[in-house]
Amino acid sequence: MAAPPPSYTTAPVDAPVYSETLVPTASVSDALPGCDASGAPSRSFVACPGIDDKLPNHFRVNNNYIKPQIMPSDLQAHLVLLGAFHRLREEVRTFKGKADIPMEPDERWAVFLQRAVYRFEQWAVRMIGREGQEEVLGEGPKVLTPNEVPPLDVLMVWHTYMLNPRTYYEDCLRKLPGLLRIGQVSWEFLN
Repeated sequence: MAAPPPSYTTAPVDAPVYSETLVPTASVSDALPGCDASGAPSRSFVACPGIDDKLPNHFRVNNNYIKPQIMPSDLQAHLVLLGAFHRLREEVRTFKGKADIPMEPDERWAVFLQRAVYRFEQWAVRMIGREGQEEVLGEGPKVLTPNEVPPLDVLMVWHTYMLNPRTYYEDCLRKLPGLLRIGQVSWEFLN
């Protein structure tokens, strides 16, 4: 005969004790990273001070020590960027203008995405180079100046494109090899 299940009314002896100091007080801001106290997005990204200092400088993986490849500030910036994409989608879906063509929100979003893809292609050709241009070997990563960083809709298409790395790599080799030379984009330019 099976034993009855354990009683859950008492805490286990080895349960951690949580102190009252871990509970946030009213003086601590509840604003999300990249947002002000009212919850509105800030105009430019500024990482939380000291966030990268809390990460160890190496990790042990199968008897090897490796450095972290992604820093917490990068993750924080990426979440701010994804939040900007979400706000852009909601603004496009709910837009009502004077000369607005009557469309369902999903239809409006589909039209917007088609235009964003076209703008991405134009930006890539203008900023990176045309098909068939040879890259100079030995060049380092291309650093985008503030006026070369694409607008948010183009950045969203580029981000989505890179989510399929094999297709992105093959397309870049065939059509736009300069796209592979772009280094890290500075988050401060993404307003």
